[in-house]
Amino acid sequence: MDKEMEKIFTERMGELDGRMREDKEYICLSEQYHYWLEETKKLLVENHADPGIIIKLDDAVGGYSSRYGEVMYQYAFHDGLAVGMEHKRYKENDGQWEQALSFEIEDMENLI
Repeated sequence: MDKEMEKIFTERMGELDGRMREDKEYICLSEQYHYWLEETKKLLVENHADPGIIIKLDDAVGGYSSRYGEVMYQYAFHDGLAVGMEHKRYKENDGQWEQALSFEIEDMENLI
């Protein structure tokens, strides 16, 4: 990914994080997840098992989920570029992407 696309990608990931913090379904699922994580840790302690195993599992799931989301976003980002190219919004010039026409988020939503 060239530097300009990397910059756009980074900015959009930040915007996505902001949206997720406002998404009620995501918040609800996150609260459920954390509730059951703590309940599992308590159960392990009550049964004299090491709760550290659940922390390791949690770290692994978090890393996996985070990377999965990042890669899926990259695919969607490139799909958006492809749609933009199909609609003559972006073009490649000497290996660099440049905007051919103005292309707003609302345009993408309308195309979908």
